[in-house]
Amino acid sequence: MVNKKVIAQLYKQFPKPPKSADELNIGLLFDYCFENHGIVIDENELFIGSVEPGSPFSCLPLRLIHEIVEFDKVVAIVLHSSIIFLNKEDSGVNIHLNLADPKTGLWQRLMATIRGEKEDDFDDVDIDELDIMKEPEDMPLDEASSKLFADE
Repeated sequence: MVNKKVIAQLYKQFPKPPKSADELNIGLLFDYCFENHGIVIDENELFIGSVEPGSPFSCLPLRLIHEIVEFDKVVAIVLHSSIIFLNKEDSGVNIHLNLADPKTGLWQRLMATIRGEKEDDFDDVDIDELDIMKEPEDMPLDEASSKLFADE
C-alpha cells in the first residue's frame, strides 16, 4: 500500500536519476502499463497516453526519471518533485507533487511563472523575499492587486 511514509521514502531513496536511462526498470511499464496507459518510449522520452496531452506529465524526458518502482496495484515513476502512479488494472493515474521544499523544483517554476520570470532566472529566486507571498493584510489592497495583475 502506498502511503505518505512510502512516498517520502521514494523521494529519499531515489534523489537523483541514474547515469543512464538503461538503468531504469522500464520493463515494468511494458509488463503492467502498456495496454491501459498507452506507453510509448522513444530514445529520449516516455509518453503516457492515459495522461491528458496538455499535461506536463504526459511526456517525460527519460533523463529526468529517477526510478520506476512496482507496488501491488500501481507502478510508480519517481521524478525529482513528483511521483506518477499508474494503475495496473485500469487507466487510472495519480500524481503526487512534493512541495515540501518551496525553494526547489515545481514550486520555484510556479512562482516564477506567476512573477513573469524566464525559466533561466530560477536559480536566484529567494521565495522568502517574494512580495507576492505576503499575506493580504501585510500590504494595501491596491498594491497587492497591482502585483498580481501587473502583466495583464
